[in-house]
Amino acid sequence: MENKFNVLFNNALKYGAAMGGVIVLFNLIVYVSGTDLFSITFSILSFVVVISLFIVFFVYSNRNLRDKHFGGQLTYLEGFLNALITGVVALLITTAYSYLFFKFFDPEYLQQTMEKTMEMLESNPNIPQDTLDDAYAKIEKMTPEKVAIQGLYSNAIISLIFAAIVAAFTKMKAPVFSDEEDEQLKEN
Repeated sequence: MENKFNVLFNNALKYGAAMGGVIVLFNLIVYVSGTDLFSITFSILSFVVVISLFIVFFVYSNRNLRDKHFGGQLTYLEGFLNALITGVVALLITTAYSYLFFKFFDPEYLQQTMEKTMEMLESNPNIPQDTLDDAYAKIEKMTPEKVAIQGLYSNAIISLIFAAIVAAFTKMKAPVFSDEEDEQLKEN
């Protein structure tokens, strides 16, 4: 019998790689289509798509592990670890993509995005000048490496939160009675 953790890890690798690939594909579609990253519609759509991807891939990863590998049983810890590893694999893929994209594929894209961010902030009269100065200083220091590290942190937090939630809904205990015992109880 294969070690349970190895089965869990392999399952999470498979779903994490698929999830990372889908997120990279989504980002490429957004880039190629020339979508306005700062529109309210895109912001909402992007948020919904990314959150949905986390939930869908975590749920399917846990269900596959539970139903095909663990005989219909999954503890909270197993579900949490499986979903978390799925998220970590996906975030490693998307972080590598972001770094390579901003560093080599289109280095000007990061600068253009930062400039648009500053324009948007400057157009808001409710933001104090010292806050704008702080934001400008941070944006000037943005590099592909810093963007990648920020992505690691934020996606790790999202993965932790959703892994905890999804594990609670996908866990399943072993039945108290076996099917034979259940049938005998029904007959009596």
